[in-house]
Amino acid sequence: MEQKSIFIPTHAQAFLSDQPIMIKFFRKIRQRLLAENKFSKYLLYGIGEIVLVVIGILIALQINTWNENRKSKALAQKYIQDIRTDLVNDTLTYTAALQRLEKTIAKNTLLANPEVTAALPLDSLNALLANSFHSIRIYKIDNTTYLKLSNTGFLETGHYADLFKAVNTYYNKEYTSYSEYIEWDEEQSVDMFHPDFLGSYKNTVLLSNEQPNEMEVENFRAFIASKEFRNRTTTNQTRKSMIVDKLRYQKALALELMEKIDGVLER
Repeated sequence: MEQKSIFIPTHAQAFLSDQPIMIKFFRKIRQRLLAENKFSKYLLYGIGEIVLVVIGILIALQINTWNENRKSKALAQKYIQDIRTDLVNDTLTYTAALQRLEKTIAKNTLLANPEVTAALPLDSLNALLANSFHSIRIYKIDNTTYLKLSNTGFLETGHYADLFKAVNTYYNKEYTSYSEYIEWDEEQSVDMFHPDFLGSYKNTVLLSNEQPNEMEVENFRAFIASKEFRNRTTTNQTRKSMIVDKLRYQKALALELMEKIDGVLER
């Protein structure tokens, strides 16, 4: 009958191949007892030898498990450091978005005031309109490391469970919410080239290299002073203010998570 091979871990193989002194000691006693026809004692020593081998295998398995856990923990720390790097970039993204949005809100506040726009020279009005109606679609955060962790199932290993739970919340729940704000702003942001908004006025007055005639300027100013323009500007300003609150919240979450990571890495 063909004998099946039994898998023995590397550490256990090393243990057996080295033939420790104790195993040699048992083997000599067993051979002597067998020669003296003392079967019961021979059996006892044989069992002792088997027990010793089993203990050696268990110790080797334990060492192997310890090594695997050590490697897994080291990999977890590497992922944590990568996540921290992503969070640093996130805070820079939030800061840049906040700075731009705060300028946009300030411009919208002025544009929504017909007394202000009526008093401004055409060049100043053009400068005020520039970048006043934009979306924040470019201000997305990087979740590459988190996706890698999720796809490999590494979040379930058990290392730093509390920290990875916070990471999961940030990238799953809060990232989803933030992405919805970005999509909402992109959908609702005014298209200055749309015929229902500045349309031909933008092409004629803001982009043309030629000096607009008096009628074109008058029509342009009339549109800027119109209720439709003010309503669109105020709506844009209100939406951007809500997004500013969301950005500040996201930035605070990122900084808090970075602090937790620093606490773990310093242990």
